[in-house]
Amino acid sequence: MDTVKCCNCEFKGTDENLIAFEDERGAGWGCPNCKTDEYLMDLEPEVE
Repeated sequence: MDTVKCCNCEFKGTDENLIAFEDERGAGWGCPNCKTDEYLMDLEPEVE
């Protein structure tokens, strides 16, 4: 499962936590707070 972080509002979660949105660039899955994928970045899995 991929973990993502929003660089705008500091939200951290998995792909399951993202919401569907539509903006001028089209539809996709994005941050539940910012309602866009513009600021999302993938996080590396934590190594134990």
